[in-house]
Amino acid sequence: MKELNLKKVSFSEGLQHGDRFPYHVNYVERTPDFVASHFGQSMADNVFSIPVSSSSPDSQQWKGPFESPYGYHLVMISRREAGRYPALADVVGQVHQDAQRKQIRQNLDKTYQAIIDTYQVELSEELTRKTEKNRLSSSLTSEAGLSKES
Repeated sequence: MKELNLKKVSFSEGLQHGDRFPYHVNYVERTPDFVASHFGQSMADNVFSIPVSSSSPDSQQWKGPFESPYGYHLVMISRREAGRYPALADVVGQVHQDAQRKQIRQNLDKTYQAIIDTYQVELSEELTRKTEKNRLSSSLTSEAGLSKES
């Protein structure tokens, strides 16, 4: 890390150092929860607590090492922005698509239920006895904490 900072290795040049990570190369505009899902909560907490000194490229430095289940990592924070709620105008298309998908899903559920409601299932007495016997056996096995393999 010291060598990277002394040589002012940029973020893009940093890819030539260390091992390739199996997920993303960078985590630009990612949330703490997203980073935690890849590296663990401890590392995400540590990374998001790093102070950002300035937005000038000369002040950007490599920080770390930070431990995760995948090993140790060095990070460079280029900037940090507070989360925000987008304006409706920015997401109106997505909201419209989501509403359409929900309506389609509800219509399909109603259609499936209408089809199911047209059927009447009748079990023969023999099948009813077998079903009740299996249900009782399964219930007793579950209450005893046993499995069928036991």
